[in-house]
Amino acid sequence: MHFGNSKNRRMAALAVVLALFVGACATKAPDVTIEDIRLRSANVSAIKTEVKLKVDNPNKRDLRVERVDYRLFIKDKQITEDSIDKEMLVKANDTASFDIPVTISTFALAGVDPNMLNKRQVPVRIVGTVYLKTAVGTFPIPIEEEQTVKW
Repeated sequence: MHFGNSKNRRMAALAVVLALFVGACATKAPDVTIEDIRLRSANVSAIKTEVKLKVDNPNKRDLRVERVDYRLFIKDKQITEDSIDKEMLVKANDTASFDIPVTISTFALAGVDPNMLNKRQVPVRIVGTVYLKTAVGTFPIPIEEEQTVKW
């Protein structure tokens, strides 16, 4: 293929970049929800849980989750925050679940209503961002979900 002068080459390059950008913009945001929160273990210094995120990909192409940043709350008290740098694949028009290990210092629970903890069920809220890796960059998808954890 011959593009002639430099103006034609610049126009062709611009057309390719524009096509990539429009293709990326046509990507629908996935639906990210908390599928489950499980208590794994507890001792005097820490509580280990596992948050299962469910990612529903409504697109005709695979999506790659590059990173997940999150903060975990009991009621309005933030009890932990972290970032998981792990690439995860969600196939086109499919749903995938990912387990995220979450460790909570027992000191972070100071100020949480002990009566709530004694009832053996606690309303937990996760707020964060799932970062999708695409051909034209990384795009943030905000998440906020609440669930009652029982043990």
